[in-house]
Amino acid sequence: MKLTAAIMLTATCMTGAMAHAATVDISTSGTWSNAAPDDVFGLQITDEGSRIAWGDPVPKGPEDLGPQSAYRFDGVDAKDVSNEFSLGVFTHENFAIWLDTETFYESSPGAADGDKPTITGATLTVDIEGDIHGHVFSFSSVFNFLHDETDNTCVNVSGAAADCDNDIVTLVSWSAAPQTVRVGDLVYTFEVDGFYLDEQGDTPFTKFSTIEEQENAAYLRGSYSVAPIPLPATLPLLLGAIGGMVAFGRRKARAA
Repeated sequence: MKLTAAIMLTATCMTGAMAHAATVDISTSGTWSNAAPDDVFGLQITDEGSRIAWGDPVPKGPEDLGPQSAYRFDGVDAKDVSNEFSLGVFTHENFAIWLDTETFYESSPGAADGDKPTITGATLTVDIEGDIHGHVFSFSSVFNFLHDETDNTCVNVSGAAADCDNDIVTLVSWSAAPQTVRVGDLVYTFEVDGFYLDEQGDTPFTKFSTIEEQENAAYLRGSYSVAPIPLPATLPLLLGAIGGMVAFGRRKARAA
């Protein structure tokens, strides 16, 4: 009977480990880098690296210089997330900037002739931190974007498409290795699923076209799975041997 109880206890521990997963907290932040080319007029990275802006704004009025074009990443600080969760939002702010450096930069304070008017690409690094009932972990994911700051005068050309002045943002590559965390008898595996055009994660994002003077957003999603730690290869043999001993003991008791 003691041997039988030991087998039952082992099975209970195995199933119990699967049923009692701890809560998961997630926080993220983003940092922009590798803006290309490196001599873009008005290039500035602010908000602890989470926003990158560029260009000489086209004035909106006599006393309104207008905003620059920009990328920003808004991270999250979420408690007790589900198996699928948000990692943050990437936003493209599309505002008119001058593309003619020879003509317009001469009138801009501090502008230098020859500086490039816009970026053609940039890199976003998303840092992810998590906490599973006191077990802290962290990892990162890197995303590379191409940028096409279109010429807004195209709308004056006969036969041009109505959206020809939309700026184009393309996600050309990204990397994020799965992160595994052991907590007791469980293994948590975290993955970055990528950017999506919707908050639910139904439509993957590879490119979008942003209307002039508006914003466009893509949503970064993540997920995790939980599994028991794999049993040692010798454990089934051990349980089989114990079971054999129990059966032998029962036969011996009946014979007596």
